[in-house]
Amino acid sequence: MPDKNIGGKETHGISDSATGVLLTLALVIGTILIVAFPPNLPHNPPPNPPTYRIPQADIRITNIGTAITIYHEGGSPLYRGQGLSEYSILVDGVDLTDDFIGPDPLTAGTNLSYHYPVKPKRVAMEINTPHDKALVAWTIFDCYPDPEIEVTGKDNLLCGIQ
Repeated sequence: MPDKNIGGKETHGISDSATGVLLTLALVIGTILIVAFPPNLPHNPPPNPPTYRIPQADIRITNIGTAITIYHEGGSPLYRGQGLSEYSILVDGVDLTDDFIGPDPLTAGTNLSYHYPVKPKRVAMEINTPHDKALVAWTIFDCYPDPEIEVTGKDNLLCGIQ
């Protein structure tokens, strides 16, 4: 806006042009920041985490006395302690995966074996992924009341206990 100075001449203050330059500079910097660091708005959700496929396998668990044998009767190969999906073997609630002898990976037609110090009561094989666990196979060898093991729920049905 023109200003009158003491001599009667019209002059334009520097503030008008400086304001224009500052607004243009702010607009350019703002655009650069939005492009460099886009806001995480509802229309721009974060990507979904990767999904993991739990292997499907037909597993049979048997025992003769203290000898436990786990048979792979078909399906996906199962890996011991490696990759995205690995298996664990629990005997009476204790992880004894590393004590079982057999091939890795466990594939159709192969088996794992272990001689437990006493007759096992329960054996379970589960698959572990980064986000979940899945029970592949489990069995109860002794369905009689035992003060050390509580038989409940699904176990009751398998043992015929009502």
